[in-house]
Amino acid sequence: MIETSNITHKTVTEFGCVQNDSKIDRYINDHSLRLSDAQKWLLKKTKDDPKAYYLISSLEMQLLSNMCYAINARKTIDIGVYTGYSTLSIAEVLPSDGCVLALEITDAYLKDYCIPAWKMANVESKIDFRLGTATQTLQNLIDNGQSETFDFALIDADKQNYSNYYELCLKLIRPRGIIAIDNVIWSGLVVDETDQTSETVGIREVNDLIAGDNRVQISLLNLGDGLTIVVKK
Repeated sequence: MIETSNITHKTVTEFGCVQNDSKIDRYINDHSLRLSDAQKWLLKKTKDDPKAYYLISSLEMQLLSNMCYAINARKTIDIGVYTGYSTLSIAEVLPSDGCVLALEITDAYLKDYCIPAWKMANVESKIDFRLGTATQTLQNLIDNGQSETFDFALIDADKQNYSNYYELCLKLIRPRGIIAIDNVIWSGLVVDETDQTSETVGIREVNDLIAGDNRVQISLLNLGDGLTIVVKK
């Protein structure tokens, strides 16, 4: 959940989180976005939080939850929970025996945001919240024999560790499973060579890594703040 950038220009309402609030964006939302009551409640509650810009865009999240539904995902990973919106969105489309392993470095939002929303959607039983360092949790899963048993992973946490998260998730995801990475355009800062902050450098590193990675199929989309989708071969 550690995102120290000053990028804050997202619009968050109970009807969705958008990167830009243009007429085109509103049209797309009006003709595509479907939010559950629990999602609307959580967005409305989150919008006044000073860190609301942490939220993944609603259109991105809907695309990813649709992908989970399409591949009949059961075991999933969400790295970077914040107020629980991405975890909720994934859990809502999983079958009754599905699970979201929700990894977060802090539980500051768990009691007042995450759990009420998850209970409202009746998906709390599908969510396994793990407090702690995500790299260690992922490595523990590998050490415990869970490599290639997960269907989907979303990476949306501290940018400095993006390459580490990617490599660990690639071991855990099954062939033809999906890894999604948010903020890969970083409001255009990835192409600003004067920006050498650790967050921007971390995103550039993972973008370069994936671009040359023959272990996966790749699409980098100009959606939200930039979304990379990889499919493991």
